[in-house]
Amino acid sequence: MTDLTVHYTDEGVFPRKLLVSHYVSNYFFPIHLINSSWYGQLALFLIHTMFAFFMLIGYRTKSMSALTWAMTASLQGYVGVIGHSGDVYFRIMLFFAIFLPTAEFFSVDKWSFINTNQHKDEDRQATTAGPAAASVRSSSGDIQTSDATIQIDSNDDHVGNPLLAQPTVHTPRKQHNNPDRYRYISMATCCVLLQMSCMYIASFFHKSGEEWKTGDATFYAISLDYFQTDIARMVLPWRATLRLLTVSVAKWELIGPMLYISPFYTDYCRFLGALGFMAMHLGFVLFLKLGLFFWVTFFAQAINMPPFVWDTAFGWIENKLMKGQRPLHIYFNTQSPLSQYTTLIMKTFFVLPSCATYSPLEQIATDEPSMTVGEQNTGTFGDDWLVAIDHNGIRRKNFSALNLLMSKSPLLFWLSWTCSRVPHTFCSVMSRIVQFFNQRGKQTQALSRKQSLYIRRRTSNRGYSRAGSIVSNVICALLFYLVLGYNLNIFSHRIPYWGVAWQRAAFVIRFDQGWHMFSPSPPKMHWWHSIHGTTDNGTHIELFKNNAFHKLHTGHINHDVNHDKPKPFDTTYGNHRWFKYWENGYNQVNSDPLRLELGRYICRQFNSVHLGHMRLYTFNVYFDYEYMSLDGSVKGPASQSLWQHNCYEK
Repeated sequence: MTDLTVHYTDEGVFPRKLLVSHYVSNYFFPIHLINSSWYGQLALFLIHTMFAFFMLIGYRTKSMSALTWAMTASLQGYVGVIGHSGDVYFRIMLFFAIFLPTAEFFSVDKWSFINTNQHKDEDRQATTAGPAAASVRSSSGDIQTSDATIQIDSNDDHVGNPLLAQPTVHTPRKQHNNPDRYRYISMATCCVLLQMSCMYIASFFHKSGEEWKTGDATFYAISLDYFQTDIARMVLPWRATLRLLTVSVAKWELIGPMLYISPFYTDYCRFLGALGFMAMHLGFVLFLKLGLFFWVTFFAQAINMPPFVWDTAFGWIENKLMKGQRPLHIYFNTQSPLSQYTTLIMKTFFVLPSCATYSPLEQIATDEPSMTVGEQNTGTFGDDWLVAIDHNGIRRKNFSALNLLMSKSPLLFWLSWTCSRVPHTFCSVMSRIVQFFNQRGKQTQALSRKQSLYIRRRTSNRGYSRAGSIVSNVICALLFYLVLGYNLNIFSHRIPYWGVAWQRAAFVIRFDQGWHMFSPSPPKMHWWHSIHGTTDNGTHIELFKNNAFHKLHTGHINHDVNHDKPKPFDTTYGNHRWFKYWENGYNQVNSDPLRLELGRYICRQFNSVHLGHMRLYTFNVYFDYEYMSLDGSVKGPASQSLWQHNCYEK
């Protein structure tokens, strides 16, 4: 969206007529073609963002996954010139996500008020007493416990006498859960493993250049001006290390995927494979600016993490947060939508199941037999939307309860720390505002004929359709055949019954792919551009270097006209999309229509802020280049004129 105007509207370098006539495939119709105005494209981008957010939180997950994939494929197909391998991998993995059970955990589709993985009464208990476990009220009105100091509002006073409570510390027993609870096997998972393997193995076989055999490929790759990072400049003199890295990368791309399908010690082999590829991509991004490619390939490996990794991670987080204490008891108001939504959001997305248990507010009298008769009256808590009881038996209400719950969240603990230091006056105001919405929500729910969220979500929604499963597996079996056939066809190896129809099917669903990263060898030619212009009064100016190209509309004028390499190089070209525009589009042969639109764009931008004799009259776009040798020396530079443009006729 940062390049919304210049890349996706008629006011930029890709007007609709150019895309339709030269760059849009006949195999599919990008949705983004329906309206190429700024408002139309902004609306499509916002809709795309909404679909992606709903997919993220797991709301109608399969439908939103399909819509997110459709919008992503459309966006990439609309302006494909600025795409790269990361986009291809991204849209294919998005497609497979439609058939994977991504809503099983941390999703709106599966949220419920059921308590899972609760600590049982047979957990080992250790009763402690003393100043460290006791709670006292400080002179400032804060409640100080052994964990933290939590500031509360005057309307959120704690209930009960904390000094009479016997603080009980529970040490959670090691839970021997089903080791297969995170596993899922289907043709969709087979497709994911195949697609991952094809990317790396195909990339290995494409690297057929001599530089990959001698170990010099890494040196040439990290010498490229745009991709080079500061760390890459530091390690360039370490030739022996770079040769070792070159051989390691090439061999690992062939060997690593084998660990995905190891029949022996499968969990450990798959974990080693995922860890190895994550390390490889982390090494890539330390030396090279790769844009989206790193984020997609690195985090896609999370799907290969076996159950013991998640158990270890969640167990470590639980130990750090709970410190051997028993879970919090959270009570929500079944008459308040605010309370129910707050509980479900915290329970589903932010708090581990072993850190808190959840019950209706009416049940507090049963769970707390030490309450007085007056406290057992449900009216005592009628206006409250959240009540929490900590490991010391201290009850907190509303914001104080929410603050305590956030302190046990691996994602929101910092927010709890921050809220505990908010001024008391601000807390009081916020408490009144939230209480107002709480009362309005209760009234709306009481007057509505619809069932409350609590009634609808008392049980987990875990529907299963055998027919849907069969259809899904049949579709993924065909996709498995398509992915395998397409990648083998690149190397002129055809599987049985593979023909033109399969090739066309791959284009229709955007499964066309090619993994030619730095293949057959990294480029040895370094290139950049110069745009030399002349104003109406004959003044010579430079329209590209020193970031002049991205400042055309600001009135900035660069009088340093030469063919020197731009400094800084990466910011001069802008982001990764802009670099791909020059590399995949402008530099290619038969790109005159695209060059014409860029010329018109430069004229519009520059002359919108310069009038009279300082208007831009004509300019030349030059392709400057030099050749890098293995010893670090360069040959050149040389220049070639790509386009000459007149903004108007005199």
